[in-house]
Amino acid sequence: MSAPNRRVWLAALALIVLLGGLGLHLLFDPEPSIPLARLSGPAETLEAACVLAPGADGSPEERPASEGGARLGRIRARILLGQGVSEEAASRQLGRLRAYIEPRGLELELIEARRLPIRALLELEGNSLDAALEAQWLDPRGDGGAEREATAALLLAPIRAFLEAQAEASLELERRAPQEPLVQIVLLHRISGIASIARRILPGLRGLAITSEGALEELPAELRQALEVPESPPTIFVSMDDLPRAGSGILDTTLMHELGHALGLTHVELPGNLMSADPQRCLPHLNASQRASLRSRLEASGR
Repeated sequence: MSAPNRRVWLAALALIVLLGGLGLHLLFDPEPSIPLARLSGPAETLEAACVLAPGADGSPEERPASEGGARLGRIRARILLGQGVSEEAASRQLGRLRAYIEPRGLELELIEARRLPIRALLELEGNSLDAALEAQWLDPRGDGGAEREATAALLLAPIRAFLEAQAEASLELERRAPQEPLVQIVLLHRISGIASIARRILPGLRGLAITSEGALEELPAELRQALEVPESPPTIFVSMDDLPRAGSGILDTTLMHELGHALGLTHVELPGNLMSADPQRCLPHLNASQRASLRSRLEASGR
């Protein structure tokens, strides 16, 4: 983010404290739409170092749709691209997502794509945090409950502001087809700005899913409790610059994993399962229980 934009961002954060949160959502107003054809390339092959046999995670896997298994349903997606994320990179990421979910009975339909005027979501730096805490008559070096609560609220304020800024457009898209779930997929250069305290508090944060129940799994409990989620469809944030690089031996399954969270799946301690919190080296899979959970979720949406 350029120096002028950073000053605007930090001024907005000061308003959160001094003026009760006025105006930050203006930073997240999306720009004109992107033609969907630019993001709708073919499903890309997932180049895994290995493929696990069904049941290798210790639980049975239901037969995939490509082999005659049950179709689960369709997910509609609103795509938002941050500055520094190319349409080509977004198309590849979405193509890999389709390559994973389609054989498992899920269809992805893109219904809108827009560009955002930001590169990162969480930009709060240490000096700005200290000033904001002092403005609330709190000790920046204190470790009491009030200081921790205020720090969490300041750190996560941009998430709430983002969801509020997108609420009108996303809820209108949701109302057009209430029988099919809508998910917002936000591809950012980074979730946490390079100088943000979030990179220290949340190291290794590559993806984050926010639902009406709050932030699922990827945030510590104290931060989850501090996050107030406005009415909004499930939203997935992906930090493109922090994804595993090709040739690293780690398979990039971040978007698939966070989509699982957005659809109600939680972490499991099963090696080789998509919802494991551990890095994936082999192509992960979903088990029968997870597929049943997805089916129930989609049927509850009218499918």
